[in-house]
Amino acid sequence: MRIMLITILVIISSSCSSIKTCDFQPLPLPPAIQESDVLTQSDLQCIDDKTLNKIILLDKRRKTLEEIIKSTHK
Repeated sequence: MRIMLITILVIISSSCSSIKTCDFQPLPLPPAIQESDVLTQSDLQCIDDKTLNKIILLDKRRKTLEEIIKSTHK
């Protein structure tokens, strides 16, 4: 009996609560890559093709993520 009464009170009190909404906060863009951190052709000469493909994939993912974040700023 007590459990039923408590359950009813919880349902009634929860139905009276208001819904809170959050303000949309745009995602911050990652910091720009500094010129000193950009890979040069000479940096890439001593790596094998597998590693180069990984670097290219990571760069594509970074650019895609940046474009997604920019699209949320509109």
